Amino acid sequence: MRSFVPSQGIAEDPVCGSGNGSVAAFRRERGLLAAGHAEYVARQGRCVGRDGIVRVTLEPSGEIWIGGACVTAVEGVLHA
Repeated sequence: MRSFVPSQGIAEDPVCGSGNGSVAAFRRERGLLAAGHAEYVARQGRCVGRDGIVRVTLEPSGEIWIGGACVTAVEGVLHA
């Protein structure tokens, strides 16, 4: 999962944790992961010189955890 936001000066985010979280939710809903606790590793960005590893954990409670080294590019707060 990669993100592109050229209008904001971000040509490419070669390793996207939030995108991988969405993919994990999709995989769980489609039954593509084992029921209960599931873990996997996604690797991406190698072909553009930004080899990244994203660790994805899905808990039986429904929580999805994303881990790995990162660089904060955007920070903020969402208000409902």
